[in-house]
Amino acid sequence: MRNVRLPLAALLLGLAACKADSFPTTPNTEIAGTYKLTTINGNALPFSFRPDSQLVSGTSDTAVFRETLYQDDYELLASGRFHYTTVDSAVTHTTDGSTDVKGNYSYIYAGSWLQSSNFVRLIADSITMPGQAPALLAQPDTFGLPLPSGNAISGVAQVAHNSLGPNSIVVVNYTFVYPKQP
Repeated sequence: MRNVRLPLAALLLGLAACKADSFPTTPNTEIAGTYKLTTINGNALPFSFRPDSQLVSGTSDTAVFRETLYQDDYELLASGRFHYTTVDSAVTHTTDGSTDVKGNYSYIYAGSWLQSSNFVRLIADSITMPGQAPALLAQPDTFGLPLPSGNAISGVAQVAHNSLGPNSIVVVNYTFVYPKQP
């Protein structure tokens, strides 16, 4: 099932980091700051994504998974470090009547950032979960953000959702807006 608990930036503009561009070499202090997600498709947070569905292995039950996003923030420090904070929840319902509430997930990615002519490259080297010490990632996780424009980061993400209908995958566009905080 789709899992939003990956940095949403990785979804924005189809992984901007993969586009042809000059290799970023330095952070740009002009775009340093905190960017907080305020709307998805024009709707304020919390925002519930389109549900995914799939057959439960070994049964005839269908599981419907819904994820709700409560917070999604990027802090780009002038030093070249970044923090990405997100809070979401997940709920799964099955046709047999059971419900699995996963509760809220909260975590912080940290690492370095660099700017090129087309995007901001984020290189995460650690993750922190509530009540736990930061854990180094076994391998850095690199993803990209669109460059801020007009004091906001915005973009469109295409997310593939599982569906049991005649077309098993449904692609949905989501428009994200992260204004820069004063």
